Amino acid sequence: MKKIIVLSILFVLSISAINAQDLNWKWIKDKKQNYVHLQVGYDFGVTTQFGYCRSVTLVKPILFTLDYSFPMGGVIFDDFKFRYGGQLEIIELNNFIASFKLFGNFKRYETELVRIINFGTETSIILGYYKPGWHLALELGIIKPIISDLKHSEIMKEDYPTIKDGWYKSSGGYCNYGIQFSKSVAKSFNISFRVGYTNALADNKGAMLPYYTQLGMMYSFK
Repeated sequence: MKKIIVLSILFVLSISAINAQDLNWKWIKDKKQNYVHLQVGYDFGVTTQFGYCRSVTLVKPILFTLDYSFPMGGVIFDDFKFRYGGQLEIIELNNFIASFKLFGNFKRYETELVRIINFGTETSIILGYYKPGWHLALELGIIKPIISDLKHSEIMKEDYPTIKDGWYKSSGGYCNYGIQFSKSVAKSFNISFRVGYTNALADNKGAMLPYYTQLGMMYSFK
């Protein structure tokens, strides 16, 4: 019973927000190197995300990113996710571009039963049609927790006195399948929209509403 409870809690944590800025490679190529983005949407709850990106070109264009997201609830800063990583353009053929995203994340999640901090990874492959003023792409991603630290409440310990605090190898994770679209609305502004479906990995139970949607804005500056 104790093992089932722990694994269930870790899976709940693993299905937190799928936040990621929707990037138009053609739009950023003739823009400045620095970007900020803000996004709101529904993904297992209403979430908000903001972050900073910097574009560099090595062999291929890369966009390095730091961002912070949180659910819109009663105490909005108790639960959060901090991400670090980037996106890399892999192949460009005329207006068709394939790219790869890799992020690490650190998350905090708390209920009346347990407080969890978690480290995980997020990877995606994106394939789309890109023009300087807009883009349309398909995305396939996997979000996987790696390790979590659990601190149980007194309520939990009263019901399950043998349960232990500490670090656990995380279970769960899920795939997401989605469509993303962006449109430039001014020289330095770009808006985006994404919608998709999530599917739990292995034999884990999927979300009650396994869909997500997100509206975002990106601004370029020196």
